[in-house]
Amino acid sequence: MISKFLSPAEDLSPEARRLRQFLLLDVPASSSGIVILTYYSLTRNQPIFWLVLALVTANTIGLLAAVRLTNRNHVQTPVVIFSVGIWAILLCVLFFFPQLFAGMIALALWPVTLAVPYMSRRALPRFMVVNGVVGVLAGLLALRPNPYDFFTLVAPWLLPALNFALAVVFISLTLHQLWQYSARLNDTFDGLRAANSALKDSERSLESKVNERTAELGSAVEHLREAEERSRAIVEASPIPIVIVRSSDYNVLYANQHVAELLGYTLDQFVGYQAPDYYYDPSVRPQVLEELQRTGRLNQREIQLKRADGAPVWVSMSLHPMMFNGEQAFFIGMLDIGQLKQAAVELREAKEAAEAANVAKGAFLASMSHEIRTPMNGIIGMTGLLLGTELSADQREFAETIRASGDALLTIINDILDFSKIESDKLDLEHQPFDLRDCVESALDLVATAAAHKRLDLAYQIEADVPPALLADPDATLGTPAELFIIPDHYIFRMLYSQGIGLESLGVPTRDGAPVENDHRAIWQRFADNFFLFRGTPTGLWLQDELVNVFGVRERLNSASAGRIYDQLAAQIARPEFAPRALLRRFNIELLCTTDAATDTLELHRRMHADGLTHIRPTFRPDAVVNIASPAWREQIAALTDVSGEDAGSYAGYIRALEQRRAFFKEMGALATDHAALTPYTARLSDAEAEAIFARALAGTPNADDAARFTGHMLIEFARMSAEDGLVMQLHVGSSRDHNTSVFARFGPDKGGDIPLATEWTRNLYPLLNDYSTDPRLRLILFTLDESTYGRELAPLAGHYPALRLGPPWWFFDSVNGMRRYFDRVIETAGLYNTAGFNDDTRAFASIPARHDVWRRVSCDWLAGMVVQGLLEEDDAQEMAADCAYNLAKRAYRFETHSE
Repeated sequence: MISKFLSPAEDLSPEARRLRQFLLLDVPASSSGIVILTYYSLTRNQPIFWLVLALVTANTIGLLAAVRLTNRNHVQTPVVIFSVGIWAILLCVLFFFPQLFAGMIALALWPVTLAVPYMSRRALPRFMVVNGVVGVLAGLLALRPNPYDFFTLVAPWLLPALNFALAVVFISLTLHQLWQYSARLNDTFDGLRAANSALKDSERSLESKVNERTAELGSAVEHLREAEERSRAIVEASPIPIVIVRSSDYNVLYANQHVAELLGYTLDQFVGYQAPDYYYDPSVRPQVLEELQRTGRLNQREIQLKRADGAPVWVSMSLHPMMFNGEQAFFIGMLDIGQLKQAAVELREAKEAAEAANVAKGAFLASMSHEIRTPMNGIIGMTGLLLGTELSADQREFAETIRASGDALLTIINDILDFSKIESDKLDLEHQPFDLRDCVESALDLVATAAAHKRLDLAYQIEADVPPALLADPDATLGTPAELFIIPDHYIFRMLYSQGIGLESLGVPTRDGAPVENDHRAIWQRFADNFFLFRGTPTGLWLQDELVNVFGVRERLNSASAGRIYDQLAAQIARPEFAPRALLRRFNIELLCTTDAATDTLELHRRMHADGLTHIRPTFRPDAVVNIASPAWREQIAALTDVSGEDAGSYAGYIRALEQRRAFFKEMGALATDHAALTPYTARLSDAEAEAIFARALAGTPNADDAARFTGHMLIEFARMSAEDGLVMQLHVGSSRDHNTSVFARFGPDKGGDIPLATEWTRNLYPLLNDYSTDPRLRLILFTLDESTYGRELAPLAGHYPALRLGPPWWFFDSVNGMRRYFDRVIETAGLYNTAGFNDDTRAFASIPARHDVWRRVSCDWLAGMVVQGLLEEDDAQEMAADCAYNLAKRAYRFETHSE
């Protein structure tokens, strides 16, 4: 308790620390005096000993209080307490023992030497006066005779010796204390002299820098004045009318001569007046002000201004903010477009006249071609009848020539009629479902014979990965077993390719149209011969489930059973209940989202929605218009311009076009966007940097790191857009796509050559999270092919940031063991409710039930293990199982809100 009471503060000043040490040295001495005086008080019946004992005890308590005060960085009050105690003991002793005057005077020097360095200028004189009064009283008391016979008890020589010894000791201690103060004072003077020298050096340096800066400022002012004069000269000489108006009240601050000439005023009449006074149509003003408040500028806005004579004049006006003479202002540049407007009117009138003439011509051609075709049909028909009669060889040759000429002439007349219908707006188009494969084969049949005579092989290629078309056509089928299971599914043919089986032999179409295996039964046989390769893989599990539970195939697939199973599947696929739309109902799919390019018109979705399939929705996938390293990027930008109606030829227009397309996708029922990137790198670019990269990409001269920087910037922009429009943002990272360059060159993308990469999320994703992670409107779902990041980065990130959800195992890890590892690595840190449940990601339509069934079984198995270990209650596990299978995905994609 005493040590805690006396413990000093951590930030004790040096003065308080020295005083504390001094006072603590006096505590043992005072305590010893208490012991001695107690003995004398008990053995001798004299009041002096009891009084001195009381004073010494009070002094000891005062010393402890003084030490406590020094622990709080107080110094003057402890000195006063110490001095009062010494003075009280001094006066009491001298009152009873005047012979101890010399020793008591030496003792009295302690308060004086102690007070000098600690007393303030105002307190020290008062302290010295009190000390002097105490000294006078001590002297007076020393003149009194001794009222007691205490000194007769000691030897005569002991008292002088004791006085002498005490005087020497205390005077020595006093001189030592004064020497220490003198040394510290000298050190202080040395420090002051050094500081004064450094201050003078600093003053000289500062004066030199001030002089240099003054000279620089003078030069800068001169350059600024010259620049201002040059700018004014340029503006005055500019052929473009230029006006500067104050932004607060729109008063004209400056105008060049061309403005006055354009509007018919003198400069004195123009400068100082409000700019809105010159609008020809006053209703235009609020529109201009609204655009200024919204964008802060105008760009080539066509406006009618009013001349001095009241006549209108058309100008193209651009307005940008600036500082003018220390005021906020707008710089306005105008271009006289009156002649252009007049030319546009004349051009429109000429166009209308030409169109009217063209319509008249088309109507004439339509009428004439019809009138001509009627007798031509008669000629051809009668010639056909003539050829059916008995004719001589010459007569038959003449009749055949007549019919051939008539057929040729009728073809020409039909073409003229078709073109004339188009020009006269009489051509009608019908929307009818059709089989693309039948159309292509029929077209090839027309030239197959001629091609065979010339020893040419004809081949055609139809992309299989068109899920929207599969459901948009009510009469669509799943095709042959080879088209359903093998040709479009890179999960299948990548495994076969790894064993040396060429993709051509599996019917996978080539980029250049080179021949591939067209015998689908042979493709199926080759697949069945190697079906053992899928043992123990998730693909094998899905295939077996599809064959048994979807198509009712009970026989195991192998080389011997291949033909029988092919026939059974072909028969099943041909039945109406195995049409894609019928299977969609059978699978009980509540929501199916397709992945669609940003430039997609979504016409197929319109058709599906018109047929009541509103639970099939698009997903916005902008990768093709973001990846500036792609050779087709500029064509994609042109397509984006066409489909959005916004000029995507600049960075600002590009952003507006993307926002317009997102709004359209959301109008069509989209819930999410989907983004693929090699890494999760994000970094914010300035508008100028983004515009520069965009311009270099359009020019075909991007830098080496432009693509990565632009993609990283656009991911942050898409996060902003998602926060604004509410579309859930999905980010798929970590796939080195099309790793096999020879396969990519021959067969194109997505042919099984996609390999996982090691990924770093925490630092790469930080700029995006720093900007938008706490925005309650943003929902970002992360997918990875690097399992090692589950526990190390993704689970901690999802377990902290409100905007994040962790997507289910993806691609290679969409498997039994992959899902188990996912639960073990993620749930402990992120918790189940920071995950997105399970959403299937597949091109194999018939495998959807199997994939969801695997997820449900694995999640229930994992939850059961938690219950067995005592980590979960059974009722909690049951609720979590329902969340895993259904609820989490709906919440993650905000489908509950959209369904209400």
